[in-house]
Amino acid sequence: MFAPNCVGTANATTAGWGNLGGGVTQMVMPLIFSAFLMLGIGKFVGWRLAMIVPGAVLFVTVIAYYFFTQDAPDGNYRDLRAQGRMAPRSDKSYGSFLGASSLTLCVRFSPEVEAAEEAALAEALARREAALSPAA
Repeated sequence: MFAPNCVGTANATTAGWGNLGGGVTQMVMPLIFSAFLMLGIGKFVGWRLAMIVPGAVLFVTVIAYYFFTQDAPDGNYRDLRAQGRMAPRSDKSYGSFLGASSLTLCVRFSPEVEAAEEAALAEALARREAALSPAA
């Protein structure tokens, strides 16, 4: 993905920002929760509302990213296709995008679905372990 002369710097920067994000989250989320408590919202609802805030910030970031960035270093795909510098769009590209998007939305916005998947996986692994272990 990166040129050989800058791949080390790119990987280090990415790792640093990832660690920074985890640390900031540990500091900011309790503050958001406290802000909801100060507004008179109870603990039961407050922590749930605090979890919505990062999602809303991410949504706004996605919208800004869509409108204020270009698709590739050479420019936007539409412009590159119009100039003949890029192959025409394939109809197949939307199917995989929609499938991945629906799965992401399902898991991201439904902790119950994720919990059910994890429970089913744990049960399947327990059955497998029981079947593979020698009888006592």
